[in-house]
Amino acid sequence: MFSVIGCTDECTDNQSSIGLAGFYNGKGKSIVIDSISVWGAGVPNDSMILRNQLNVAQVYLPMPLNSSECRFVFHYDQKAISDSRYNDTLTLHYEAIPYFASIQCGAMYRFEIASFNYTTHLIDSV
Repeated sequence: MFSVIGCTDECTDNQSSIGLAGFYNGKGKSIVIDSISVWGAGVPNDSMILRNQLNVAQVYLPMPLNSSECRFVFHYDQKAISDSRYNDTLTLHYEAIPYFASIQCGAMYRFEIASFNYTTHLIDSV
């Protein structure tokens, strides 16, 4: 199971919201992935978010402001399943909505996810 958690209204250094995804078992309990790599698909330059990271319970998924869709690839680095045929891809369709947070924080963005789809090689739900 996979979940994307909304962002808080706190003032952040980069003046934008970043989606936070957590990993959960079928009963909704948070779990840790042994080792995983995550990157943006179809993104120019280096889009690696995690590279063979150990013991991952959450990952930030940055969404570009100049697009309404983004894709993330999840590659499981555990020896028995470290094969690209097990990769899962999450596609988010969204709208970046600017808003004025406060004088201290200035303008920020909220991302409203309109729809999403994903492969189910190892992810069973989002």
